[in-house]
Formats: sequence, structure tokens, C-alpha cells
Amino acid sequence: MSETATPHSSHTASPSAVPVRFAALMQQRLSPLRDFVAIPDGSPQGFPPMLFGEQSLALFGVTDEWLRAPPTPVQAWKLDMEDVVVRSASGVIGNGRSLVVEDSLDHTTPKADGYKILHDGAIDLGAPTERLAGCWLSLLLGNSDNYFHFVLMNLARLFVIDAKDKRSLSGVLVPKTRFDWQREWIDGVLAAAGLSGLPRHVMSGASCVSIERLSVPWGAVDARGYCHPGAAAFIAGSDGPECGDAAAGDRIYVDRRESPIRPLENEDELAQALADRGFATVRLERMSVAEQRACFAHAAVIVAPHGAGLTNLVFCRRGARVIEVMPHTLLNWCYRRLAAIRRLDYDCVLSRSGGRTAPEATVSAHRVAVDHVLACL
Repeated sequence: MSETATPHSSHTASPSAVPVRFAALMQQRLSPLRDFVAIPDGSPQGFPPMLFGEQSLALFGVTDEWLRAPPTPVQAWKLDMEDVVVRSASGVIGNGRSLVVEDSLDHTTPKADGYKILHDGAIDLGAPTERLAGCWLSLLLGNSDNYFHFVLMNLARLFVIDAKDKRSLSGVLVPKTRFDWQREWIDGVLAAAGLSGLPRHVMSGASCVSIERLSVPWGAVDARGYCHPGAAAFIAGSDGPECGDAAAGDRIYVDRRESPIRPLENEDELAQALADRGFATVRLERMSVAEQRACFAHAAVIVAPHGAGLTNLVFCRRGARVIEVMPHTLLNWCYRRLAAIRRLDYDCVLSRSGGRTAPEATVSAHRVAVDHVLACL
């Protein structure tokens, strides 16, 4: 429990609440929202076409949606809320009476996050067990065990916090962590943002607190998975975690053979073909964050199947070449967008997925034509 918490809450009941989007709160100026500030995306919106990637898409009969409708700017927000209830390490937000912020339910489940979905679709967050006085910054978000979600969707939101905000904060809500890399990142970004001296209130899946004021940065990554350039720049320029020794070399292949989802069926063949051409194979799950940062910062060419490890593209030097192996029914371009705003030379090779739809392809095995990857180098 935080030093500024009391065991009593102003929300003594736990009535059901209707899900409402942040957009509706802003448009209608609804409580518990006090105020909000828009953080526009000022980056150029012209994105270069892929070279080999366009041929690869054509081989699968797929049209590149970016040629028809290039990505639009990503809008981030800084939201000031009052007298709210916050549930679990995912940071589900409600007013304790009539509404729950629907956006904060993304990537959560009733079982993991301790709320109930009633027969009419209303949400019961449960009764808070303590109250936090003052203004607290939320660094809570669903699916925090995923590297991309934790770093870019969650921690990168700190880019919107300015000096005035820092002076008003009483503390920071942080999730209970499971992995060393999560703790490494939290310590690093709070130090980079000048917030390391603030009290931290650790939220678990069972936590439910009421809060006098809540500062909620939002929209570092939009619903398409596209990152705000300010968020990427903050992570790339943060002082921590510092770079470790870069032993991998300037040509790396990001190995996913230890991942429990989306196995690349012929990854042994691909890794060997790339090793024969001077690529070092790296297994990011065995590296510290500092080592991952250094590895990508020194790489000139990166080949990787689609996966959260490509979050580290934020650390690449401008012009580094990136070749992503993309399941043909997935077509998630979040790292293509990240590469574009970081001015990297991005290309892709489609692999044949066993999934018929994007949700199925997220977990299904896939197989790539190794000669296509080599032709893309």
C-alpha cells in the first residue's frame, strides 16, 4: 500500500457501469473527465513503397493497403480525470457509479482483472479497498507481458508529460511485474522522464482503488498498432536502460524458435541460410533490455519474423535495413509504421500462414520461401 493511501474509499458500493469510450467523454465533456489536451502527430505522412515486398504481396494476390490509403496521423491525448476507480494492473477506469472507460478494457479479461460482465453488458468493477489522495499518473495497461504493448503502448505514453504535469503529481501507478525486463524498463523510463523520485503504487490483478485525481496519457499507439512519433522518440532517446555490450554484429536474425505462438516451420533452414551469409542469430528473450538496445543500435541489417522483438527498431540508426517475415493473412503493419517514422529502410517477405484470418494467423504456424528472403537482402 502507498504511504498516501487510506483504507477507506468514497465509493462504498459497486454498482454496475456502462462502457463509454474516451472519445465520448471528450466530445460530451462527461464526468469523470476534467480536462484533456491533444498531442498531434506532426511527422510527414508520406511513406516509401517496399521494393521486394510489393512483389511478395502480388505473389499472394494481396494489395498493399498503404498504396491505396497511406496511414493517417496518430492522435495522442493527455487526460485529467477526477474521483475515479481504477481496477487491476491493467488500469481499468470507472467512476464507481455509472460508467467504465471502454478503452481501458482492451486486452483485459474478467478472470485476470477481477471485474464482472453482467447479463446486460454492464461492468461491475467491485468496491475499492483504499483511496489515494492527490494526483496519480497511470502507467497501467492490459497485456503487459507483451513487449510491444508494455514498451510502446504503455511506457512510451510518458512522452506527453511536461514540467507542469510533473509538479502536480503525487505518485505513479505501476503494474506488478513478472519479468526482469519489465522492472528494467519501468526504472529506466521513469528516470528519463524525471519521475523516479515519486512514490509508486503497485497494482496487481486483485487491486481496486479510488483516486482523487488521475492523469492518463493515452494514444501512444492507435487501434491499428501505429505508433505516435513522439512516443517512439521518447523511448529511443530515454536514458535507460543503457546500452550493454553489442556482440552480435551488424547483420542480425531475430530467432523466434522459443516462442509459444506463430512458429515459423522452416526457421532452422532460414537461420542457417542467413548464417551462411554472415548473419548472427539473436534470441532476445535471453538478453537484457540493455543488450537488446545495443544489438539493434549497432545493426545495419535486421531480418525477423513478425513479433514483439521488433519493438527494438526504435533503437536502430537511420537507414538500417529491416526485412520482416509477415504471415500472409496477418498483414499487421505496426513495425512498418515504426520503421517509417524512425527513417529505416523497411521491406517484407510474406510467408504462408495456416491461419485463414488475421486472428488465426496471430497464433498459427507459417512457412516462408527462404530464397525470397535471400533475394530481399
